[in-house]
Amino acid sequence: MANNAPHTDVREEDGACLDGLLTMLSDAQRRRVLTLLVDSDAIGLDEVLRAGGHDDPTIQRTALYHNHLPKLDAAGFVDWDVDLGRIRRGPKFDDVEPVVLVLRSSVDDLPLEWL
Repeated sequence: MANNAPHTDVREEDGACLDGLLTMLSDAQRRRVLTLLVDSDAIGLDEVLRAGGHDDPTIQRTALYHNHLPKLDAAGFVDWDVDLGRIRRGPKFDDVEPVVLVLRSSVDDLPLEWL
């Protein structure tokens, strides 16, 4: 019998799990963080906030701090230094980078809010 339970694992023994990658990319703020890291090994939280995405920077900072950055860090896509407010590429960043690059290379073909 097939197991139809939803996949939420980011990694499986045989490599990156696409469902897990897409789950991590399902939020615009997480996509923005990962897109910024494509061009830089490390970024600051303030740089992510300047990149926009929300009308209220306080709400955006809170969401990043309490939701999105912990998820990306737990998945290994980023290493987040809470004390310094620095976000670096994590040990599994190479797993998500190709998908981020495809999204970014399609910027003219996709709705702006997707990136």
